[in-house]
Amino acid sequence: MLKIAGFMLDEDDVLKLASGIVEREMDSTNAMLRILEEVEFKGKKAIHRSLYWPPGTHERKLCVIMRSRNDPKEHRRKYKEILPKKEDMIWLEWMVCWLECFVDVDPLADTIPPRYAYESDDEDELADFSVVGSSRGAPDVDVTIVLGDNREALGQVLIVANGEAGAVWGKGAKLGEQVGQVSVNKRAIGLVFKPSWAASPVIVSEALTRLPVWAMHAYAEAILGRWKPSRVVVIDAYSTATYISATPIPHHEAPLRYLQSGPVNADLPLSSPSLAPFAPPNLLQSTAAAFLSIIALPGSSPISKATPSALAILLPSPRVHKPAPHTFSSEADVDDVLPSWNSENAEFWDPAVAREGHRVLLSSVGCKDSAIKWQGETDKSGSAPVRRRVAEVEGSIAAPVDPNAPTFHPVSSRYPANELVGELEPKDLEWLCAGGFTTETQIYYNFLEDGTFVMCQVIHSSIGIWYPTVQFTFTMYNPTTKERVWRSSNVTNFVSPAPGLDKRSSKSDSFAITFKSKPGTDNPESFTIFAQVAEDVQITLEVTRPASAPGWKIGKGPKSGFSYYGPDVEKPEGSVFHSFWPRTQCSGHIIYKGQAIPANGPGMYVHAIMGMRPNLIASRWNFADFQSNEHGGVSAIQMELTTPDAYGLNGAGSGGVKVNFGSLVLGGKLVCVTAETTLPEEDKPAETQFVSRAFHHNTIIDSDTSHAQPKELEFVWSGPSTLSDAPGQVSASMKVDVGTPTQPKGLVEKVDVLAEIPAMLKAVVNYVAGTKPYIYQWTNPTTLKVTAPDTILPGASSGLDIEGYLYNEATFVS
Repeated sequence: MLKIAGFMLDEDDVLKLASGIVEREMDSTNAMLRILEEVEFKGKKAIHRSLYWPPGTHERKLCVIMRSRNDPKEHRRKYKEILPKKEDMIWLEWMVCWLECFVDVDPLADTIPPRYAYESDDEDELADFSVVGSSRGAPDVDVTIVLGDNREALGQVLIVANGEAGAVWGKGAKLGEQVGQVSVNKRAIGLVFKPSWAASPVIVSEALTRLPVWAMHAYAEAILGRWKPSRVVVIDAYSTATYISATPIPHHEAPLRYLQSGPVNADLPLSSPSLAPFAPPNLLQSTAAAFLSIIALPGSSPISKATPSALAILLPSPRVHKPAPHTFSSEADVDDVLPSWNSENAEFWDPAVAREGHRVLLSSVGCKDSAIKWQGETDKSGSAPVRRRVAEVEGSIAAPVDPNAPTFHPVSSRYPANELVGELEPKDLEWLCAGGFTTETQIYYNFLEDGTFVMCQVIHSSIGIWYPTVQFTFTMYNPTTKERVWRSSNVTNFVSPAPGLDKRSSKSDSFAITFKSKPGTDNPESFTIFAQVAEDVQITLEVTRPASAPGWKIGKGPKSGFSYYGPDVEKPEGSVFHSFWPRTQCSGHIIYKGQAIPANGPGMYVHAIMGMRPNLIASRWNFADFQSNEHGGVSAIQMELTTPDAYGLNGAGSGGVKVNFGSLVLGGKLVCVTAETTLPEEDKPAETQFVSRAFHHNTIIDSDTSHAQPKELEFVWSGPSTLSDAPGQVSASMKVDVGTPTQPKGLVEKVDVLAEIPAMLKAVVNYVAGTKPYIYQWTNPTTLKVTAPDTILPGASSGLDIEGYLYNEATFVS
């Protein structure tokens, strides 16, 4: 039993309270009192009356005490100075004890005490406070605004959805496709949308990275100057944990609040009980304040005359807001500025509150259509999720994680030999279209009869905040003329499944990809691709898979094909998935600049899903696609990733793990699937049951990219035959000379990833300081050396040299 302010609490009560503190990551005593309200203690009301301090004081007291606890003498002195009352001493000593037991670091170390607009007494002043001057001026602020349509009308109502609250609102507001971007010092800060439900442009601001204080005013001024809005409506958040009000308000009862500048909009439901003013002495310190202050202060900017009024709609947040960063985020800060938009965080944002905020916003911009509803996440019963009570999380405190436990679980090590080859199911070809930090792609590679290389790729990129960006990319490279055709465009109205089809098919305004199934035939599966890639490029292709070369993934069962990131496979931090058609045949034509080019030849297809930020999935990639029409059809494909430092088999810092998988098609039949895991600096024997490896030889630093480009690459496969009537070991290898950076051989392109990927994904990758991701793409004629039983390919037991074409990539992420 534990005695607090004269009341006895048993172990169950204490566990409920402590569990609530840890589960919610609260760092405010106000919030803990709300937890006390939720736990059904005997004498709850009496506890509340005896312990409640004036709002805004106990946070600062706790902060001072917690920060002095490493100096015992100073610790005791602070207790006596700050806590003259015995009951206060008992309460705060108990709370500090629990905080130190359950939180590894100072819970207030990552933020600061809240600021309010009121006068200070002499006793509050710090005697040793002094202002230290600085010779450094404010950093330069370069604001760049790029719009898809520069003819956009001016003088409309401008909507700015700011920060985490703005991102949550934007996810359910049907904003449509991104039409522009506002960058500050080459960082994507504002993403511009033009929703169909309003004439107003919408800027989703600081959803990807936060602005330093010194950049806020210039950013807001540039936006107001560009659009010259008649009115500005901002969606942001306020912290219920630090908000001062006459009567204490628990978070679950906290209203939306508004801050108005200029004439009051008659359409606003200001008398609604769910809407209240954001009142003094509370301060708004986000970028929203920059917009409102420019408009509210006459003469501060010429823009204030053009925009007579502004409204901030503030959603209640249970978290204490962190102060604005001093500079743009570095790699160490990336998880703080890029919240993972998952179901756990969703509970902090009650959809009912977001819907009410959406309703107020529609009223403020003069939109009368009640059918335009905000659609957010719902629970399984279809109702809005609510905050969990402390009693529901009893026993939820996780055991300490072994620091040497694996943080990466490679698919290449998870299955025995007899379960390594997994047959594809329909779902393995379906579009997942997931939210969160997920990038999904389906790619069709083919070599035409004259050796011309063709690639059609659909990329579905989402960061879980609003509707995703979808790109269709087309590449054609003629090795004889050296002409490269590259076209890429953001598509509109992407849907999967396409009407009347399943999720293996998709369509948009500019392309349609249709999956067809013909079981029992020589070509049981196919994709038909119709695409208007650009004004000068149109595609009509049919890509078929022969029955003798079935699609594959690594492993059998529900988790097959997936490598997982994080200590817990059941609740992974991320994942990566691949499925393949190792041998395909395309037929059709490509119209380029009015000329029809016959498009017939072999190739392959891959479906890949990266369920985490790209820079966390891999630091390196290698890919090989060899195709030949000799010996009845030959294919050798391989995919390899190298994990970043945080993800390895022995905890964080043990990264650099290579996961490699591939396959061999000989005589038109899938005869071997390989998979191998290689640890950093591991010296593996050349001969094992499964070998699947890629090597870079004679590397040289490329001054264009700063990466170590190989002059020669080597790919190796070895594994048991998958054919029951032709057992034995199958092996293959090939080397390709790609030249040097100044004298390349078969170089299709050095792809500057940040220049060509979608803007939102670019912003994500660009968080990592110094990251300069590049993809080297080569296509060359080469020779595949094969050894296999003669029952698979006549003469193969003595070794065969097979001539063909190789397309390969070497990707450097970091």
